[in-house]
Amino acid sequence: MFGNSFASGYADEPEIIAALDLGTSKISVIVAEKETESEEPHIITVEECPSSGIRKGSIINAELASRAIKQVLNSAEATVGQPLKTVSVSFSCSEGMQCVATQGKFLLGVNARPVSEDDIERVVQIAKDDLAVPSNKTVVHTIPVRFILDDKEIENPLDMTGKTLQIELLNVMVPSSAIQDTVNCIKRAGVEIDSIVLKPLSASLSVITEEEARNGAAVLDIGGGTTDLTVYSNGHPVYMVTIPIGGDHVSNDLASVLKIPLVCAEDIKRRVCLGIEYQNEEDENEYVEFSFNNRLSRVLRRETAEIISCRIEELCRELIMPKINEAGVKSLDGGIILTGGIAEMRGIDSLMRDIFELSVRKAVPSVASQMPGGRNGGEFSGAAGIIKYVTEKQRAPYRFMDGYSDVGSVKKDSRKLQPSAIKNIWTEKNETIKKELKTETKNIGSKIKGLFSDLF
Repeated sequence: MFGNSFASGYADEPEIIAALDLGTSKISVIVAEKETESEEPHIITVEECPSSGIRKGSIINAELASRAIKQVLNSAEATVGQPLKTVSVSFSCSEGMQCVATQGKFLLGVNARPVSEDDIERVVQIAKDDLAVPSNKTVVHTIPVRFILDDKEIENPLDMTGKTLQIELLNVMVPSSAIQDTVNCIKRAGVEIDSIVLKPLSASLSVITEEEARNGAAVLDIGGGTTDLTVYSNGHPVYMVTIPIGGDHVSNDLASVLKIPLVCAEDIKRRVCLGIEYQNEEDENEYVEFSFNNRLSRVLRRETAEIISCRIEELCRELIMPKINEAGVKSLDGGIILTGGIAEMRGIDSLMRDIFELSVRKAVPSVASQMPGGRNGGEFSGAAGIIKYVTEKQRAPYRFMDGYSDVGSVKKDSRKLQPSAIKNIWTEKNETIKKELKTETKNIGSKIKGLFSDLF
């Protein structure tokens, strides 16, 4: 079971889930406890600290990253009152992420019968065997996006009756080095890993609704160094990617064009309106004042808004739109769901609405009401989504499957059948089906022979 339990032998003690989100600007951790009866997670604490050793979602200094991880975990442990031995972690991978769809088909038998868990595992393995994984990459997620039972698309095939089971999987691969670097850093901080979730998936799970996912939607998590995109269709994620541009690039533009310190640009960025909103200011020529080294300065509000808008529009039109098109989803009636730190900017939703010509909703984690004020905004969507990922996997093991093998200290799901075992079972099953078909054909032949004897 995913998550970390501090049980001391008592079955009714709550399970503890620790979610660690590694970002370019900050590292955050959310600790939740899951009551035995309700099985609903309840957040205990949300902690954060400035990120170090991470750039554009990638670890560039293991020692600094480990120190930052240890710092935020210590803060969480102080609140919880017990050590955190394991965590579930999310991170962005801006280089080398690849999504590949594979299909699998499994004949249940000549006669229709209920689908078992073993059948689902077999058809999943058949689809996974169709995937060619480069030697330098690791499959992190294996996500069923469609089940078909006797040519009928269904949500969950378990215990449903049919003769042929088909599946379509979304396989998400990243460079193996990215996984290993993450594992090493977290292990160096003194904890083990229960599960790994790529940031595009965790952030999207935190904010998207079932209706939006069914109708087709794109979730954008724009952080400091990266933009994570996940596209949904028919209720399932069908595409995800990390773009190595985020809010920090907006700040750099402001600092460069306005000739102001970067720290001042960060502050000003949060104090202007974008899109139609800035046009509704009482005075378009109003100045934004800031102080640096005890010296008061100011910049034009409208000029500042235009600089930010240009960078956001460039990001959307040149980088995000092509990726959404690459997903191949025909309809996005659910619109764009925007989260992350940059979503806090006033008017960014109306600006993006004009760019994408779709509805745009600014979103915070669905469990924001359980989180403390100041630590319940969109910048915590990644961490909050890990809690949902872990919980959903426990409720429905086949909704999200870990695609990776043993990497460092990452645990492997012991319920999965090994490829050799799958192959043997599949061979035995084929032989049984062949015998059934042979017997059935023989019986049909006898019936036809008898029919002709009666006629003549």
